Amino acid sequence: MSTQGIPVSHFAALIDEWGGRAALAGKSTADVCFGLVRPMTERTKLSLCDQYKLDPARAPLIKDAQWFVSHAWMNPFLNVVDALVTFYTDAGMDLDTTHVWFDIFSNSQHDTNLKPFEWWQTTFMDAIEKIGNVVMILEPFQNPVCLTRVWCIFEVYSCKKTNSNFHVAMTPTQRQEFMVSLKDPSQFYNVVSNIRCANAQATNPPDRERIFEVIRKQMTDFSSMDRLVFGVFNEWVVKQLEGTVAAGVDVEEWKFVLAQLHNLLGDSATCLQLCKEILDASPEYGAGQESGLQVKVSNLMAGSLLYQGKVDDAIKLYEKALSISDDGGVSAAELASTKSNLALAYMKQGRYKESEFLSLQAIPELTQIYGPYHINVLDICNNLAVCYTSTAEYKKSRDLSLSIVDTARETLGKDHPNLWLYLENLGRAHRELGEFKEAEEVYIECLDGQRRVFGLDHVDTLVTMNQLAEVYLGLGKLEDSFSLFRTCWMDRSRILGETHVDTILSLYGVGRVQRAQGKLDIAESTIQYCWELFQEVLGREHPNSLVVMSTLAQIYEKLGKFDKCEELLKQSASMAEKVWGMDSPNGLNSASALGLFYFNRHRLEEAKNIFSSILSDVQRVFGESHGNSIVVLSRLALIHRTLNELEEAERLYLVLVDVETPPASSTLYALGDVYWKLGVDSKAESVLLDLSNREGDEYALNAISFLGKIYLSEGREADAEALYNRYVEICQSQKGVNSIYTLQVMARRADCFERNGKGRECVEQRLEILELCESVVEGDTSIFTLEAGVSLGKNGKAEEGIKLIQNLLETWPEGGKKDDGMKEMANQVLADLLSQREE
Repeated sequence: MSTQGIPVSHFAALIDEWGGRAALAGKSTADVCFGLVRPMTERTKLSLCDQYKLDPARAPLIKDAQWFVSHAWMNPFLNVVDALVTFYTDAGMDLDTTHVWFDIFSNSQHDTNLKPFEWWQTTFMDAIEKIGNVVMILEPFQNPVCLTRVWCIFEVYSCKKTNSNFHVAMTPTQRQEFMVSLKDPSQFYNVVSNIRCANAQATNPPDRERIFEVIRKQMTDFSSMDRLVFGVFNEWVVKQLEGTVAAGVDVEEWKFVLAQLHNLLGDSATCLQLCKEILDASPEYGAGQESGLQVKVSNLMAGSLLYQGKVDDAIKLYEKALSISDDGGVSAAELASTKSNLALAYMKQGRYKESEFLSLQAIPELTQIYGPYHINVLDICNNLAVCYTSTAEYKKSRDLSLSIVDTARETLGKDHPNLWLYLENLGRAHRELGEFKEAEEVYIECLDGQRRVFGLDHVDTLVTMNQLAEVYLGLGKLEDSFSLFRTCWMDRSRILGETHVDTILSLYGVGRVQRAQGKLDIAESTIQYCWELFQEVLGREHPNSLVVMSTLAQIYEKLGKFDKCEELLKQSASMAEKVWGMDSPNGLNSASALGLFYFNRHRLEEAKNIFSSILSDVQRVFGESHGNSIVVLSRLALIHRTLNELEEAERLYLVLVDVETPPASSTLYALGDVYWKLGVDSKAESVLLDLSNREGDEYALNAISFLGKIYLSEGREADAEALYNRYVEICQSQKGVNSIYTLQVMARRADCFERNGKGRECVEQRLEILELCESVVEGDTSIFTLEAGVSLGKNGKAEEGIKLIQNLLETWPEGGKKDDGMKEMANQVLADLLSQREE
């Protein structure tokens, strides 16, 4: 196949030959091919270049091409020509000696359908490799047609595969608009990040499928192809900006644009270097109009430092930028953006109140400047949502994030990196609220986009993968969670190093899954190793070290290593108060964990002291109705109830009734118990009656049982009997007629019959229970036999009772499988029955 072409200057001659620009106005390249080129070459059936070689006058025009032109046939032909002339003229090339391989001229346009796909594939690949330079016509640059055509996509792929040089050409108007748009690099970033090779089309549909087959074989999936094209265009735009900087006009401004692009692409090192060069070349802060650029650069530099976890350094830059007054040439927009950025940095430092204050101040300012749908407004709103998440205000965070994400999908597109940031926080809010299915959907959407655009090894992709593993852990999908955590750990070890913070966090996730799987010894070893690494890398008092320390303590508790557990929890609580203070969720949670340990070990006075000391702080920081506040309050109330400090228990349970909507069944049951112990039977009855009407609630059954006890203690046997009749029906319906629980309730109804002087009904109930016991699979039913024996004796049927108890004792298993105390009780019942028979 020939790789010869025509000189760029000859396009003008052809335009004149075809009637001038007016005649070609509105015609696409396809129109020119079929309406002009094919008729010109109809006789020879050759390519235009090969036909020229037969004409001595035109043969000298044809030479080896130095450039391969990639273009979409539906683009206006004159725009393609103008773009090429502009490109080569700007590059200082001689249009007479610069030859291009242009498919409608260099390939024969006759009988093209007879040539197999493999011929075309080889033709383009070989031509690009031999020529070594590809120039793609970007028309229009805001939504390039070429990136929707499968052959153009294939040509980009061929360029990369053959290590050829890639360039872009635009018309003068498009070029001017493009350079203006680069002042905000995210605009072009959005264009190329939305590339979807899988959606590309071809005039000949079979070509599309065959090219897709090549992509699948070479690239594994379309996401890889998307990233390849994305990378090619990003490399090109970086070179364009570097060339603009080298040109020496508005150097610092264009360096700033280049730094922004590097930041978008995740290249923090280059971004910081460029920012430093700009600031070093600028006057002191606040000196005239230069300060506006300085603030922008400082914001970008601080943001990059923040991304690297250098929070203190970032805050210093933000605070310095914020101190510059409007008189120094800093716009209101930039000052508002600085507030927004500083709010994020404060939040990362745990200064949540300051962060929330600045965010709420900046949102209306930015909204007034940019409108509600601008990315700067979405960013600050997201910062506020993240702040809410950090202070455990998850519902506020979720609701705000849902609004942000909906807007971002419309205005930024579904593959913008900022959308993924918003999705990350939305996913976390869902997760913290226990909405794991919703969180899973959010993280999968985020991960799909990042894999396609960034690739599997990008740090942001791995962050999302780690978050999805957290969700799987919450969903109980332990194998999926373990696999993702382990993959993240291995990839981060390879990319970031084994002692990088993110790498250790992934290994920490592995350990937590091992704990959930019940592999406590292995989990202990994994978590211990993570704790040692965090202490080495971050220090003993770093938040990550404290979180892992708390997890290790929980494992110690499950393993029965209570001394080790207590020691770690004490250290954690002490250091957490020092690091975070008791105004932060983390500080309070650490203290609460120690209180829960004492509570679980029945060291109630110690638990009471801790819960009493933190209750008001927990309610203030989290809110009275927050789950953390309710846990502390309910545990404290239970401790007072257990210690028989009933007045204080009553007060705390009444607070719980007010803040829980609706009040928890456990709270109502406990309050009823407190009222009963205080001797306020009427209040106990009222609370328990309300609870007993909650259908399908375990505590409702307990409440009915409790009410029966109250009625019997008050001599209200008839009320008790009616209650137990209802109780038996509910249990038979919910638990089954032969469940141990139902049989126990029937036994209590038999007690009522006996108290009411209904001896016959009592005996009948006891015997019915014994019949049902024959089908009971699990549980010891000996007590029901003993109770039946006693009732038979009391109702003049001692002989029947004796037979029951003797049969029970004869079948009593050896080896202590039943309680010896129960056997002793059976012997005592038998003795009483024998005595009754003698009497």
